[in-house]
Amino acid sequence: MGITRMKKIQIGALREDLPQISKILQELGVIEVTGFTESESGQDAFFKTTADFSNQISEADRRLAEIARALGFLEQIAPVKPNIIEQFSGIKTYVTPKEREQLLAKESRVIELLAELQRCETEISQIQSERAKVTALFETFNLWKDLDLSWEALQGNSTIQIILASVSQPSTEAKAVIESLEVPYYLEVVSENQNGTQFLLSFEREHYHEFQQVLSKINANIVHLPDYGSSVQAKLDELQKELARLDAYEQNVREQVRALNAERPLLQVFYDHNLSEKIRLETLQQLVYSQRCFVMTGWVPAEQLLRVENTLKRNNIRYILEEVEPQPDEEIPTVLRNQKWATPFEYLVHSYSLPQYKEIDPTPIIAPFFFIFFGIAMGDAGYGLVLALICAGLLIKLKMGPMGRRISWMFLISGFGAVIFGLITGSIFSLENINFKLFNPLENPILLLIIALGLGVIQLFLGLFISAYATVREGRWIDALCNQGTLIFFLAMAILVMIKDAVGLSLYSNTLMYLLLIAAASMVLANVRGKKGILGFIGGILGGFYNIYGTIGFFSDILSYSRLMALGLSGGVMGGIMNQLAWMLVEGIPIVGWLLGATVFLFGHCLNLALSLLGAYVHSSRLQYLEFFGKFFEGGGKPFTPLENKQKYTFVINEREA
Repeated sequence: MGITRMKKIQIGALREDLPQISKILQELGVIEVTGFTESESGQDAFFKTTADFSNQISEADRRLAEIARALGFLEQIAPVKPNIIEQFSGIKTYVTPKEREQLLAKESRVIELLAELQRCETEISQIQSERAKVTALFETFNLWKDLDLSWEALQGNSTIQIILASVSQPSTEAKAVIESLEVPYYLEVVSENQNGTQFLLSFEREHYHEFQQVLSKINANIVHLPDYGSSVQAKLDELQKELARLDAYEQNVREQVRALNAERPLLQVFYDHNLSEKIRLETLQQLVYSQRCFVMTGWVPAEQLLRVENTLKRNNIRYILEEVEPQPDEEIPTVLRNQKWATPFEYLVHSYSLPQYKEIDPTPIIAPFFFIFFGIAMGDAGYGLVLALICAGLLIKLKMGPMGRRISWMFLISGFGAVIFGLITGSIFSLENINFKLFNPLENPILLLIIALGLGVIQLFLGLFISAYATVREGRWIDALCNQGTLIFFLAMAILVMIKDAVGLSLYSNTLMYLLLIAAASMVLANVRGKKGILGFIGGILGGFYNIYGTIGFFSDILSYSRLMALGLSGGVMGGIMNQLAWMLVEGIPIVGWLLGATVFLFGHCLNLALSLLGAYVHSSRLQYLEFFGKFFEGGGKPFTPLENKQKYTFVINEREA
C-alpha cells in the first residue's frame, strides 16, 4: 500500500475508432494522457498528420456558456441553500448512472428549457427596466403631489408664464432673492424637505429673462412635467397602478422560472456532459496521427492496466498496447492507495502536499499519531462521542463525494480517540465525581506533559528513521549511517543524559556522558567524510560542530508537543466552568434556574466542543506538518489527473448509495 505503482503506456489504434476509444477511456477514468515528444514517437515522418478539434471545442464552449447562464439565472430566482457539507465542497446533484443516461436522452427538452429560461430572463430584464423608468417618474411627480393645477393650466397663457422650479436651499432664502426683483410675481411652495424646495412661480412673460437670471443665481432647476392631465395626484395613482402591474407581471414570470427549477438537474447533467466532452476533445489534440492511425501515451496505475485491456477487448476494439520507459527527467504522477483504516487520513496529506512518486507515503504513519493527538487535545469522552455521532449522521443522511466522506470518516475515527482519552482521564462533559479514571490531568498536569513530550520524541525519532530508510532505499546506506545514523545516536544519548535520574539511570551517568561524547565525535567525523585538503578538513570539522548546535531545533520541536497538554487542560477547565455556572443557576434560582442552567450547560458545552474541535484539528495537523514532516518529507508530488468525466454540478453515485 502507500503510493500506487504507475506504468507508462502507449495505445495505438485506427482513427475511425478514436471517438469510441476516447469515450471508453474517459468512462474508465484511469489514464492520464500526456503529450508526445519526437523521441517517443520515433516516427516523425509517419505520424505527421494533425487533427484539429477547435471547431468542436468552440461549440462545446458555446453550449457551456449557454447552460451556465441558464443555471446562474435559476440560482438567482430560486437559490438553493447549501447544507453544512455543501458549504465546503459545493452543492452537488447526486444521480445514479441510470438516471444520468435517462437525462442525457432529453437533449430536445434541454433546448426548449434554455429557450424558455432565456425568454423569462429577457422579460424580467425588460420589466425591471420599465419599472425603473416608472419609479423615476413616480418619484418626480411625488415631489409635486400637492400641486393643485392641471397640466393645461400649467402652460399659462399669452401674458402669464408659469414655471416649476427646484432649489437645494430653504424656501426663505429662495424667496429673498426673488423678491429683489421689483416686479409683480406669484410664488407658491409646493413641497419642502431636507433635500430642497419645489415651488411654482408665476409672472408676466415680458419679465421672463429677469426671472431667468434670478433663478440662475439660486441654482434653480426648471422642471418640465410630462402631460399629467387633470391633476398630479391622478397621475400618481396611475403610476402606482402601473408599478403594481409590473410587480405582478414579474412575479408571474418568476413563478414560471421556479416551476422550471425542477428541471435544474437536467441542465446540470448536460453541463457536466459538455464539460467532459470539451476535455475529451482537448485531450485528443495531444495525440499523434497518421492518415489512418493514432497513438496515445499516458500514465495508468499498474493495478488498472488489465482492466483497461479487458474493457477495450470487450468492446471489440482493434488496438496495440505496450509499456514504455519514462524519460529520465519525467515526473511520474502520484496516486495514494492505503488500507481502509488509513484512507480517511489521506485528506491530511492532500491538504499539505502530495509525496513525490519515489517518496514514502506518510498517510499510514500519521494516521495513528493524529488519532492520539486529536484525542489528547480534545480530551473529553462526551465531546468525542458527540463528534463521532454527528459524523456518523452526516455519512448516513447526506450524499457526499469522496473527499467529504473522507473528512467525515477522519473526524468520526478521531472522535473515538477523544472518547478513549476521556475515559482514561475520567472526563465526560467535564463532570466531577467520575470514579473510573487512571489519572486526573488537572491534578497531575506534569504526567500529561510527560505523555505529550514522550509522544513527540517517539514521532520525531520515527521521522529520522524514515529519512534514514529512504536514503538506504536509494542505495546510499553509507550516507544514511553517517548522516541520519550519527544524528539519531547523538540525540538518543542527549535525551538519556537529560532524563537519567527520572528513569533510574543515575548509576550510569559517566557511561552515558562518554557515549554522548562519542556520538558528538561521530557527527563531527561523519561531516569530514569526502572533504579534500586541509581547508576542507577544517570546514568539515566546523560544519560538524554546527550540526551539533543545530540539534537544538530538535528539542524545540519536542517542546511543541506540549501544546497537546495545554489544549487538553484548557478544554477541561472551560467545561468545568460551564458546569459550575449551570449549577449555580440551578441552586440560586428556584424552578426557572433549572431551565437557565440547562441552557447554559448546552450552549456552553456546544461552544467548548466547537473550540476544542478547532484546536484539536489545527494543532494536531500542525505537529504533523511542521515538526514531523520536516524530518523526512519533501512533497511536491504531481497529482494524477486522468481523462475522466468532470462533475462540476453533479456527482454520479452507485445504485445502492442512492
